[in-house]
Amino acid sequence: MWPIHTGIRPNAGTIASDAIRMGLPLLTLPGEAFASRMAGRLLSAIGATRGIARSLEEYVEIAVALATDDEGVSRSDMTHEYVRAVESYNFSYAQLKKMARESLEHSFLPGTSLWAGTKPFRAVGPCQGDLKSRKCQDFINGNEKGRVQWKLEAEFAEFERRAGARE
Repeated sequence: MWPIHTGIRPNAGTIASDAIRMGLPLLTLPGEAFASRMAGRLLSAIGATRGIARSLEEYVEIAVALATDDEGVSRSDMTHEYVRAVESYNFSYAQLKKMARESLEHSFLPGTSLWAGTKPFRAVGPCQGDLKSRKCQDFINGNEKGRVQWKLEAEFAEFERRAGARE
C-alpha cells in the first residue's frame, strides 16, 4: 500500500485526517507554520508518531522504507528489489543492510525497537554488547518488533559468517 505523504511544506490536515480514518500509512515533516504541523499533531494524537519525521533525511528514509516493504507496490519481492539495487544502482552490502534495518525500524510492528539509535545502529540497554545475552532475550520476549529485528540481526550474522561479508 502506498504511504500518504503530506508533503514537506505546507502540510495537509484534511488529507491526513482522511488517511488516518482509512487506516493508511501517513508520513509528514512538520515545519514552522501552524498549517505545516497539522498532520504531525493528528498522528501524535493517536500515538502514531513513527510517521513524523524530524529531518528531511529521516523523511526520505521513512518514505523509502514504507514504499519498499510492500510487495504490491512494485509487484516484486524484496529479494528482487535488493538484487535490482545492486545491479542497477551499485548499492553495497552495507547500504542494503542499513535499508533492511530501517525498514523494520519504521515498520508498524507493535513493540519496542531493538535499536536505541540508528546513526549508527546501536542496541538498547539490555542488548548492548551481546544480542544473545539473557537480558536481551528477556527484552525481546513478548516484543514483536524487537524479536523480528533480532531475527534479522541473527540472519545477517549467519550470512556474514558464511559469505565472509563485511559491512
